Amino acid sequence: MIVPNAELIPLLTEAVLCRGARARLTVTGSSMWPIVRHGDVVEISAVGDRPVAMDDLLLARRDNGDYVLHRVVQVSSDGGIYLLGDAQTLREGPLRREQCIAVVVAAWRGDHPLPLTHPLIRLTVRLWRWLTPCRPVLLLVLRVLRRGWTLLTGSARVRRAAAERRP
Repeated sequence: MIVPNAELIPLLTEAVLCRGARARLTVTGSSMWPIVRHGDVVEISAVGDRPVAMDDLLLARRDNGDYVLHRVVQVSSDGGIYLLGDAQTLREGPLRREQCIAVVVAAWRGDHPLPLTHPLIRLTVRLWRWLTPCRPVLLLVLRVLRRGWTLLTGSARVRRAAAERRP
């Protein structure tokens, strides 16, 4: 029997978490940009009995079986948990507690740790959550600035490489 990785990896991850161990996953997609990006690595730990808190990065299983890593933006009085990707404007939920698989405890971009608990990052996350209604415009501006920066630094690299090739 052949089991596709898309089905096998989540099962293995949940089995590891059930034993109390941590697991590392590579982030795919752009729904958490700009804080967590495609290719970043996150370390997750089972939610267990710990309370789910605002701004936690949570790995959850949707009703359709898909897994999603998004930020907690609301925990209702009846226990419903609402998630929102940092690059999104529509929250999803309510999710039930049993749909919450793991919480992110650490993250890396390449060899560099991402200081997710640093006060400046926490302030940025809170401000970003507060600006949810403005996100479409802000994300467009950020993408244009990023593209412009890439073009500028790319052009500088091309000029340097051309200058090095000249006799």
